[in-house]
Amino acid sequence: ANKDTHYCLNCHAADPSGFAPPRYAPPKIVGQNAAYLIAALNDYRDGRRNHYLMQSPAETIARDTIAEVAEYLSKLDGTGLPEYPTAEPDLELAARGAELAGHLCVECHHADPARNKDAVPILNGQHPSYLTAAIRDYRLGVRRNKRMGDAVVGLSQEEVRAIVAYYAQLDGLYPWTGPRATP
Repeated sequence: ANKDTHYCLNCHAADPSGFAPPRYAPPKIVGQNAAYLIAALNDYRDGRRNHYLMQSPAETIARDTIAEVAEYLSKLDGTGLPEYPTAEPDLELAARGAELAGHLCVECHHADPARNKDAVPILNGQHPSYLTAAIRDYRLGVRRNKRMGDAVVGLSQEEVRAIVAYYAQLDGLYPWTGPRATP
């Protein structure tokens, strides 16, 4: 698993500032929900989820070690990984996002990730550019999940920005030590 995770972290722990639109930062996977990582890797391997940079790496991980890799990554706490500066969150925008998330998102994506069910990813502290791109892809049908598609299809760009700002500034996959907006 260690060889495979080193390969994963070459991108998934990279400096997010090197990714400018239309590209986006690879999602943070250290500390991510293991069940979600297993589902995502299997979906990439089996062609149910497509991304030109993920198909090949997912295929290189032996099917019988995917769970081991996912468990290992989920238990990492980020110690020893490089830290990159991030912009201070817009607390007013994040507060609007907290309100929207309270109606649309928290049934699945809790502010307390321990309450997430099954293969639901942790959004807390995720790269804003990745969250924005994921929501866009659900809205366009590029990523297929009926529940997610239904939840985000009617959102305005400003509402997307607010929800992204809310989740990005929460404790979770990224350590932010400044003030936070809470629901």
